[in-house]
Amino acid sequence: MSGMASGFTTRGGISVIPRDVTSVWSTFGRLTIDATWPFAKLALDRDKISVSSMIGNFHFARADLVSISVMRGFTSTGFRFEASNQERAVVFWPLRFARVRDQFPAHGWMISDG
Repeated sequence: MSGMASGFTTRGGISVIPRDVTSVWSTFGRLTIDATWPFAKLALDRDKISVSSMIGNFHFARADLVSISVMRGFTSTGFRFEASNQERAVVFWPLRFARVRDQFPAHGWMISDG
């Protein structure tokens, strides 16, 4: 994990899910694509959020981001990103949720509690 003057990065896992999925309980029988920690990287600054991984790279500009919400999994808690210009939602699963959560408001991003 590193904190830079212009942004923040950390490693974690990723799930790419249908946009209407808002809980892990509604993923059963649905097509999801997942990669566990440490195969995804979250980068955020004041203008954009990026989640890059071996299954794809997802970039969220402030103008396109519909919501950032908390998504609780079976054993972890993540951040669900929904953008107007993407068909699927992306969930980033950090290793240290609270530490990463604090970086969003520090960079001007609001998180809803899901």
